[in-house]
Amino acid sequence: GKKLHSLQRKTKALWFSPDNKMLSIKDNYGILLIDVNSGKEIHRLALPKFRRRVVDTVAAFSPDSTILATGGLKDETHIWSVTSGESIHILKDKGTTIFGDTQVSGYARAFAFSSDNSVLAVNYDTYVGFWDLKTKQSLYQNLAEKLKFIESIVFSPDAKFLLTVERYSDAKFTIWDFTTESKLLTLSGHAYTIESMKFSHDGQILATASSDGTILLWDWNKILNRIETEKIGTVDP
Repeated sequence: GKKLHSLQRKTKALWFSPDNKMLSIKDNYGILLIDVNSGKEIHRLALPKFRRRVVDTVAAFSPDSTILATGGLKDETHIWSVTSGESIHILKDKGTTIFGDTQVSGYARAFAFSSDNSVLAVNYDTYVGFWDLKTKQSLYQNLAEKLKFIESIVFSPDAKFLLTVERYSDAKFTIWDFTTESKLLTLSGHAYTIESMKFSHDGQILATASSDGTILLWDWNKILNRIETEKIGTVDP
């Protein structure tokens, strides 16, 4: 195909915005926002000078492409405005956190936005925090206390449930109800630890990938039917 633009940068990671208009680039010194159509740099996210050499940065765009969440910045977790390139909230800075009274250690490992763009989940080393993007308050404290050493998190397509995989787990993952902040189902099928979970764009299929070399496809409607009929149980793909 035709090459659109050539960017001369030592790049460590890339993230496209959901609307395909913005490209986020991680280099040795921070995060850049690039306009896809023009190939021009729009913003370089302003990090303190002594923190600009970034090694472990993770990032994620919100579903409406207006927000970029970044972590791994020497104990900082930021929510950035894509329009202005400015940090509009700092969720964690120098060991302090706004997720209730819980002391959070380590850096952000991953982010998950709800499909309705209302909630951001931040997966730290030993804690998962939930941030309401509209009210700018922490959420689901009871649920957060139950989520320790989580490897992977993903929202259900309707934003009613959270799916989690425990670090060093026995090849299972769990579905949690946001309304009751309780466990609903434990799903199994792999022989070894689940490394990744993704929903299809239409929300009908859940794919799980394991270190045992298998990928399982799950019928999400079937799982929802099981949730309606039992509180705790196990379901096959």
